[in-house]
Amino acid sequence: MRGQQGVRVRPSRGSLDQSLDELKLAVNYMRTDTAKRIADLNDFCRTSMGEPGLVFQTNGIWDLPFWLQSKIRERIQIFNAFSPVNDPRGLHKSGALECYGTTVLWEVEYCDSNMYQTGTEDASDPTTTRVLVISLASDRRVN
Repeated sequence: MRGQQGVRVRPSRGSLDQSLDELKLAVNYMRTDTAKRIADLNDFCRTSMGEPGLVFQTNGIWDLPFWLQSKIRERIQIFNAFSPVNDPRGLHKSGALECYGTTVLWEVEYCDSNMYQTGTEDASDPTTTRVLVISLASDRRVN
């Protein structure tokens, strides 16, 4: 590595490990064509609030004042904080955000055309039904 005026600088071992970890994350985040297509379809579902699919809000969201529900949906539509850390596969499938002190989670689920089975085989297929699920973080319980 070269510093100012061509002086050779030897980085510390810690910074080399950190740089290597960052490089691995960046390489893993480079999306395939299929992942890019899925991300584009998920973004379309999220930014158009279910126009090409459906929107499902949990009871916790429905219990909030209407103005706050509207703000939450607006923040989800403009969400763009995807990174290799929170979106390692680059699919833009889920996210978390704060809205007026309320922690909200959202996720795009895939269903077959009859809406009977989640986890369709081909999420890159534009005919796959997408369901944008919006919930409070407190709605998600781990058993």
